[in-house]
Amino acid sequence: MNHVIILGGGLTGLSLAHLLREQGIDYMLLEARDRLGGRILTHPGKQTPLEMGATWHWEYHTHVRQWLQRVGLARFPHHQTGLARYEATRHQPTVSFEIPPQDPSYRIVGGTQQLIDRLAAALPKENIVLGAAVTQLTRAEDVWQVATQSGELYTGQQVVSTLPPLLFHQAISVTPELPTSLKEVMATTHTWMGDSIKYVVEYPASFWRELGWAGAGFSQVGPATEVHDHTNAEESGFALKGFLAPGIRALPRSDWEQVLVEQLVHMYGEEARQHGGVRLSDWSKEPFTYQGGPDLMPHHNQGHGVYQQGYVEDSLWIAGTETSPHYGGYLEGALFSAHWISQKLAALRLTASE
Repeated sequence: MNHVIILGGGLTGLSLAHLLREQGIDYMLLEARDRLGGRILTHPGKQTPLEMGATWHWEYHTHVRQWLQRVGLARFPHHQTGLARYEATRHQPTVSFEIPPQDPSYRIVGGTQQLIDRLAAALPKENIVLGAAVTQLTRAEDVWQVATQSGELYTGQQVVSTLPPLLFHQAISVTPELPTSLKEVMATTHTWMGDSIKYVVEYPASFWRELGWAGAGFSQVGPATEVHDHTNAEESGFALKGFLAPGIRALPRSDWEQVLVEQLVHMYGEEARQHGGVRLSDWSKEPFTYQGGPDLMPHHNQGHGVYQQGYVEDSLWIAGTETSPHYGGYLEGALFSAHWISQKLAALRLTASE
């Protein structure tokens, strides 16, 4: 029997596994997908890493900086030099404007997936199980029985869920029943990126920089609502990336690429048509991230007080970036949650040994 069962192999789950291992607490990590990373997903691309999930962090995200140093990864500042583009209507020219002063953001050299890969590589393989979609938690005689969709059964004294709270609420049945106050908050906690559509368009050169543009763009028309420079750290691979408005789902998926490229042509000129490939990721189609739910404002109920305590005699904990009171929804929130939970579990272990 394991001391701790961790549900989810994203950033919170993997960093928590490291912290527990340092404390001598044994664990088993169960991940529903056939890959690790959760909402961190980097595709190789032709010349530059294509970030389809979590991408940026900021200087004040201290846990991110510490973990990057710990695993030996570098970061580089997101390109913001030049004018931004603004599209008010499709019938008027796109205009340029100066980007207001703001705190610089950073990306991870080689892609955010590098952080996941290095965390996973430093953990024993036998403590990580892929393809283990948990459907039921049952507590009996101070032991949790954790059942998966495929019929496997794992046991542990403690369970830590790092899933988005809404997904946990929808996908996993728990015995004994959890408090109504917790279930109501989980059912109305916004899942960061849950309904997002991300795109990356590769280019042979950063033509926008040559025109004096930062690559940043904003549109009231769509389907792209935001555009960002996505050139790699070495400035040898070039791309534009951003978010698509949910309304594009009214169109056949086969039309999305053409509609997006035509918009980029309107915003950046004919050179935007000469791309090297388009990658799209609709996170609403990822059942191990999002299974639908109420229409919620971003960050709604993230970091709520109900997540700052344990349940079922402190044997069940709801963790993950949405539960963090600090920078919920971001990489920093995921890591903050892992540290907070590890401290709680260490304290419980110390109390039990006295």
